[in-house]
Amino acid sequence: MADLTATIITYNEGQNIQACLESLTWVKEIIIVDSGSSDRTVEICRGYTDKVVINPWVGFVEQKNFAVSRATYDWILNIDADERVSEELRHAIERELAAPRHDGYWIARRNYFLGRWMRHGGWYPDRVLRLFDRRKGRFGGLKVHERVVISDGSTGVIDGYLVHATYRNVSQYIRKQDLYTGISAEECVKRGRRLGPVSGVELLLRPLIKFVQVYLLKRGFLDGMHGWIVAVGASYFNFFKYAKVWEAGLAPDPIVDGGGTAHASAPGGLDGSSIHGRLRRLDTETQARAESTDRLAGVGWVDVAVRPLLTFMNACLCRQACRRGLRGLVDATLMSFSTFVRSVKAWELLMSRERSLE
Repeated sequence: MADLTATIITYNEGQNIQACLESLTWVKEIIIVDSGSSDRTVEICRGYTDKVVINPWVGFVEQKNFAVSRATYDWILNIDADERVSEELRHAIERELAAPRHDGYWIARRNYFLGRWMRHGGWYPDRVLRLFDRRKGRFGGLKVHERVVISDGSTGVIDGYLVHATYRNVSQYIRKQDLYTGISAEECVKRGRRLGPVSGVELLLRPLIKFVQVYLLKRGFLDGMHGWIVAVGASYFNFFKYAKVWEAGLAPDPIVDGGGTAHASAPGGLDGSSIHGRLRRLDTETQARAESTDRLAGVGWVDVAVRPLLTFMNACLCRQACRRGLRGLVDATLMSFSTFVRSVKAWELLMSRERSLE
């Protein structure tokens, strides 16, 4: 068994963490840094390791570096709670650490979206640098784009892969993307980024470019309906990221929420009128409407691909939302996104029912 420490940061990962830890039973040391979970995360973790540390949340980079600092061994395998180490990766790590050729290793990930392994759209091989010698590397980068930075050393690619269960359902997808776009918007605001009244073209072009990249250039269309949902979802959340940046310039005491904490701007604050607040309300409302859909058996491409576009056009033309500038554009996009999410959730329910009958 190689001298290796696995590090994991957690927060309310009760549904994920056991499968993750089961894939790490071969590792000499496992260190968990939890930021105050209210579910069974800590209890489950203590069944696998006695090195569970409670540390208040200080950010992704800081939390991961704190976990690394508690390690006994210099070689670190950092994984997330929703990831699992495959047998191929385990054997590759054991072989490589017997005589390391590099100071850090890139690991491929098999990302699963709503139960499907996503092979295209930029989701595979999606290599991440997670196995490294802490004497040569540490975490750096932005809040939601943290990465291992190797100084004065070399990196290589290792065989095997991590299994990454990205999102269990559409609601989790919305909540996480709302969190990440809020944090990213906050980063933009701190760097002095602002969107003025003439930035509507930018707000429209950026999501369109993102869709073309994911669905066409990276061949997301080969993943069928899942590929379409991923590409359109990426487009919407690209829009919401920059809309939150725009929102930050609307009030002297702004709030761009990155997960429940007031950060940088939103008209009306967290009472539901901010983009963050409206996305949270939208998630709840669309779930109820999806479950009550009478024509559930007929949910398909028209509902997921065409109806959101028609909703947007109706909001812009018939309701004249776009005459109100960027605020109207944001309103129209949120209406369109609501239609998209409701259709996707209905489709998700249909797929779940069909699987239960098999």
